[in-house]
Amino acid sequence: MYESSFQQNPASIPPAAYGAPNMVPLSYEQRMNYFYVFRKQQKDFIEKRLKESYPTKFVLVYGLFMIFHSIAQIVLHVLLIVNNGANYQIYHGLWGGGLTLLMPILAILLIKFPNVHLYRAATLINMFGAIFLILGIILASGFGLMEYERTYSRSQANKDMMPVTIVMLALAIIAFFFALFYLVLVGRIFRRPGVSIGYNQNSVANPVNLTMNNNSVWLNGQSINDNPQNQAFNNGNFLPNYSFDPNRAPY
Repeated sequence: MYESSFQQNPASIPPAAYGAPNMVPLSYEQRMNYFYVFRKQQKDFIEKRLKESYPTKFVLVYGLFMIFHSIAQIVLHVLLIVNNGANYQIYHGLWGGGLTLLMPILAILLIKFPNVHLYRAATLINMFGAIFLILGIILASGFGLMEYERTYSRSQANKDMMPVTIVMLALAIIAFFFALFYLVLVGRIFRRPGVSIGYNQNSVANPVNLTMNNNSVWLNGQSINDNPQNQAFNNGNFLPNYSFDPNRAPY
């Protein structure tokens, strides 16, 4: 097996930077253990956020409207078939309304069962439904309106069915924006808060000590040795939230 220059001559490995640990390669078992720990922490984080911040009221409104939208699309498309409406051969109201019924069902189930697998399924189904199914209904209904305006068409669409197509188009547009808003709203609850650094009360690095402490070395211009009253330095406590031993070697 080929050995690098560092393996052939360990003395050539440069020392670690001050306060930084030496990098030790992990074994396969250790990497897999870290992977499983990370996945478990991610799962616990998602389920905790779902229990605490899932928008229950909006999801109920969203679910009720989407169920109404799905049933209405199926019923209206049946009217198009019976009365020879435009583009009824595409059956966009049937497959679109039937499949989009899964979107509100999964979203509502998350209220009762805040599970990470159910959350991922609901997100994927709502994303797929908004991009492909609902947009498919919008395009088919839009082209159907153009079909009514033509003086001659192969299907000879019944112009009395134009209001039905308009209603299908309007419902699909509202459902599309509802689905997008649901995805954005649910995605925002998983934003991690910004990392803030907490300082020890007596730390010189504490902004309060830097600006208001009369014994601070930064205000009176004295060095550490010339200022014996500076307890923060004398105690070795001048780093935020880190213990420091001045007698310990850095390596």
